[in-house]
Amino acid sequence: MKTRIRARYIIGYDAAAGDHVVYTDAELVYSDDTVVHVGYDYPGPVDRELSFPRSIVSPGFIDLNATADLEASDLFLDTKGDSDLALGTNWSEAYFTTGRHDLSDPDEEMRKYHYALCKLVSCGTTTILPVTGLLFRKWAEGRDEFEQLAAVASRLGVRTWLGPSYRDGVNVTTNAGVKETWWQADEGRRGLVENVAFIQGLGSDPLIRGVLVPSTIETCSADLLAATREWAERLAVPVRLHATQSWWEFQAIRERFGKTPIGHLHSLGLLNRQLLLPHAIYVNGYSGADCGAGDDLDVLAASGATVLHCPNVIARGGTVMESFGRYRSRGIRVAIATDCNPPDMLENMYLALLMGRTADRDAAAVTTRDVFRAATLVGADALGRDDLGRLCPGARADITVVDLGAFRINAVDDPLRAMVLSARRSDVTDVIINGRDVVRDGIIPGVEYDELRDWAEGYFRRLKMSYSERDYRQRPPETFFSAVFPVRHRT
Repeated sequence: MKTRIRARYIIGYDAAAGDHVVYTDAELVYSDDTVVHVGYDYPGPVDRELSFPRSIVSPGFIDLNATADLEASDLFLDTKGDSDLALGTNWSEAYFTTGRHDLSDPDEEMRKYHYALCKLVSCGTTTILPVTGLLFRKWAEGRDEFEQLAAVASRLGVRTWLGPSYRDGVNVTTNAGVKETWWQADEGRRGLVENVAFIQGLGSDPLIRGVLVPSTIETCSADLLAATREWAERLAVPVRLHATQSWWEFQAIRERFGKTPIGHLHSLGLLNRQLLLPHAIYVNGYSGADCGAGDDLDVLAASGATVLHCPNVIARGGTVMESFGRYRSRGIRVAIATDCNPPDMLENMYLALLMGRTADRDAAAVTTRDVFRAATLVGADALGRDDLGRLCPGARADITVVDLGAFRINAVDDPLRAMVLSARRSDVTDVIINGRDVVRDGIIPGVEYDELRDWAEGYFRRLKMSYSERDYRQRPPETFFSAVFPVRHRT
């Protein structure tokens, strides 16, 4: 079946130039799941016509660190500077040894994933590599859970890279109030086996692909990361590993191995073309973090690894990458991801633009062109997919439509600049993935929005209450989550 989209603006791709190009008052035609024409005057017949006279038609966004959880970062927005509360958000000694349990049952986990994936797609993201928090689990994720998640993603029709995360350590706050990493080697080995088995057991759905997901660098032993590298080579799949995301982690890796996190990954052979690296902030030389161990950015650039820059979530913690422009100028691939709610790629492009310029004190350090490539082409390149992140003949029909006609959008001179500076997730009207309509006129057909929202609010309340049982001081939830202003209720 052939569908023709007519739109005020279409972001096509010039293969000869290797970059995006904008067509005005143009058309895009796709046949089943594949784009066959972008530009003007398609000569053949089509089966269906779609018209977007005020919109920009974009390649779907690629988010390789997309939250698939009802994560709690919003709750801590105004208490992030309290170091003792931060210690309370780790597992306590007692919880590590006696109290561990999953917050959710399997049905609730799937409902949580459905909720999160619907939000991601509604924001215009068409390719997703999800991330969840492990604070509320017995240990980590599992194969059975991710086989169910794959079914959820397949029913929704979202292009997804999946793998259950694993670790052989966990950050614990001792009874003395000291943060340490405690180890259970069997858990790490079991988790890696389950991740491998999940990948090997994937079916024929072209939208679901496998990835190895060791959790965070400080909670994975050198042996576990070395085994991950071996399996990644054998399976020819990406690896995503959270690293270089906190000063505590930077110091912990230095103490254990005498290397920076980047240096440690390099010594294990894991820092290579297959590695996806959120957040890559704390590198040698970052804001006084120089430990005299060489130039991490040179090592990172030579490796071919991809940095996943999540500007919203790091800004909430008072952190900034130093810097988007500097990494790119050194030859490091930098993709944009979200890693928090709301998973708004348009907002994260905008923040990456502003934060990159601020970090360098230079308005020329990052351009709109740079951040849009980072949300599309760079992520596709990291996955080894030259048929994603662009709209041209032969590409997958992964399409995001953004309305530029709303009054709140500034006057449109350059449509891409208008989209990044003015549009947000609420302006995404239509999303097509692999040629299938997933979002139409802002709605995902079949989703009971009110019911799903009510469930999420109830789950969120339970999540807040559960913090006390993990806190090393067993403090009540309201200690962690303060209201912005005093809240009064009718008596």
